[in-house]
Amino acid sequence: MRDMMKPAIVLLIICLIVGLSLAAVNSVTKDVIKDRAAKDAEDKRKEVMQQAEGFEKLEGWKDKAEGAALVKEAYKALISGKTAGFVFNVSPKGYAGNIEITVGINTEGKITGVKIGEHKETPGLGSKASEPAFINQFKNKGTEQKLGVVKKKPSNENEIEAISGATITSRAVTQGVNAASELAKVLLKEGAGE
Repeated sequence: MRDMMKPAIVLLIICLIVGLSLAAVNSVTKDVIKDRAAKDAEDKRKEVMQQAEGFEKLEGWKDKAEGAALVKEAYKALISGKTAGFVFNVSPKGYAGNIEITVGINTEGKITGVKIGEHKETPGLGSKASEPAFINQFKNKGTEQKLGVVKKKPSNENEIEAISGATITSRAVTQGVNAASELAKVLLKEGAGE
């Protein structure tokens, strides 16, 4: 019995030391991790609205537009203190889970950029959504009409060509961009762009 207690006590002490060490490392690095995540988010906003000098978080926009439930955050993009457009963080459901997308829309109602963030889409198929060949299709599209996904070359201005073998991912990204577009239209009508 005594022979069994000694290894159990040693194991308990080792677990306690490791647990305390992990807690100490976490408390030291949590602010750095939080700051890095905020900087990454700011970089994504800057990438989709390159001319912006800064961003102001918007409040009170939930339930203002169709699909607004997909929108997680909304920002006003500023140039010299004036609104240049909006940047939205959206999270539609893709093939393997939610896809984090940042969408920029200027005050003329044109998409200035789309950036794909975290996702769990299939490598080599759905992961191609973050490649320029796909996301650049959204650039300069207007928000007047909803965008649709087609499996062939687009014949209309409001069509996006799906990624071969990843139609669900293509539709999810387009759904997220449409949700951002709808909210941008409402915000512009309400004068949030002034």
